[in-house]
Parts: sequence; C-alpha cells; structure tokens
Amino acid sequence: MKTILLAARPLHEPVTQYGSFVMNTKEAIKRDIEDYRLGRLTEV
Repeated sequence: MKTILLAARPLHEPVTQYGSFVMNTKEAIKRDIEDYRLGRLTEV
C-alpha cells in the first residue's frame, strides 16, 4: 500500500468537488468540465 500525506493552511472558502475536478463553486466546475470536453484544458 502507498500512502501520501498532504498538509496546508485552511482556505476559509467553499470547496466543491465532482470527480477529479475541485473548485470553489459548482458553476466553476461546470465551466471546467465543458472546457475539458472541448479540449481547452492543457495537460498536467
């Protein structure tokens, strides 16, 4: 089993997640999913 531990300061803002998409709002996730479907996101 492999484990990864991440730590950071609290954001103090909303976080919304859908699959591998994590943003501040549902609208931002919808926009990014559409960009992904249209091939407008770059490779990571």
